[in-house]
Amino acid sequence: MKILGIQQSDLIWILLRIAGWVWLHLRTADKLALQAFKARYIYGAIAF
Repeated sequence: MKILGIQQSDLIWILLRIAGWVWLHLRTADKLALQAFKARYIYGAIAF
């Protein structure tokens, strides 16, 4: 079965690749946000 000229198996593989890439970037964003939160908390503790 073809969807937009792409084999269904290829489409599933592409979707998995995109999902993996998005998940990886969200995980990285979470880590960066956590680091920023920790830094703000530490600087806040020093400031007060």
